[in-house]
Amino acid sequence: RFAVYFSHSWRPRDVDLNLQLSDQLAGRCELLVDIPDEPGANPPYYINRIEELFRRTDFFVSVLTYREAAEGATEPGDARLRCSPYSLFEVRLAERADMPRLILYERSTGFRAPQRNRPGEIYIPFDRGSRDRLPEQRQWETVVRPKIQDWTEWAARNSAPTSYEQSMCALVLAGAV
Repeated sequence: RFAVYFSHSWRPRDVDLNLQLSDQLAGRCELLVDIPDEPGANPPYYINRIEELFRRTDFFVSVLTYREAAEGATEPGDARLRCSPYSLFEVRLAERADMPRLILYERSTGFRAPQRNRPGEIYIPFDRGSRDRLPEQRQWETVVRPKIQDWTEWAARNSAPTSYEQSMCALVLAGAV
């Protein structure tokens, strides 16, 4: 099984979507999640812990869901996107680390996928109503789920799961005295 860093929203509205995606990946993947020590902390993450999880994973998966913009927000670039800044931060880390990745994003966030994707990089937009917990079923079945399956099949064909068991062997080198 592949080790996958799973970045997602912790908001109640997004739980069903997270579960639906994790269900799609569960057959081939073990999901690693960075649970905040203090929900609502600013920031709620520790960079060192995220980097450690990245080193232990084969792939990165994220769900970017819509969030209301802070009132009066006029910052440029990523700060204008309407999604969790923490999930977006993790997406950008995965992009910089050049990790194979699956990014599912709600169109209403304003997020845009790179113009060119390399093998192992897939960005899947989806839509859902402002009160809906999941994308419309037909969209999920005809667009989103097949792309997720294509990505997991690519992963199985092109990668072998990394083993993370710590070695218990040691080598001692002694110099001439």
